[in-house]
Amino acid sequence: MPVIGHTFAGILIAQEFEPAGPRNHRPLGPLARAFWIPAIVGLSYLPDLVTQIVLWMGYRSAQSAGHSIVLGSLAGVVIGVVWARMTGGSVRVLTALAVGSIVLHDVLDLLQDGQRMPFWPLSDLRAGVGGRASADRWGWELLVFGLPFAIYEIWRVSSRRP
Repeated sequence: MPVIGHTFAGILIAQEFEPAGPRNHRPLGPLARAFWIPAIVGLSYLPDLVTQIVLWMGYRSAQSAGHSIVLGSLAGVVIGVVWARMTGGSVRVLTALAVGSIVLHDVLDLLQDGQRMPFWPLSDLRAGVGGRASADRWGWELLVFGLPFAIYEIWRVSSRRP
């Protein structure tokens, strides 16, 4: 599980799709704006959160359910619609952000784990890179996710118009 990568991905998505920005034209109220980045970073961790809650409840298939692209996409649609109704944001944009954040989590996990079933319950096919990921996960994540994120932040700050 790329712990650092999920945070970087959530922050990057939140910055690129900030309310009243070029990719998300509709403004949001002050409370929704204040929780914009935490909400999207939270969505970036949702599969792990669901997995831990379902494991705690005693279900052995928690990993498959929590990290299913199929179930994550469905959950993202529901979350996006509810989020839009609560904040007055665009249903289309917020649904795309919710689905995208959740599915991106699953894709990032596939880069470090070979025991995922991304299409569960439709398929029991296991996917991922397995043992090819580095044993030094923190160093690997900082290199693979942190370096591109730092480059993105430098570009974002330097390309801002006065």
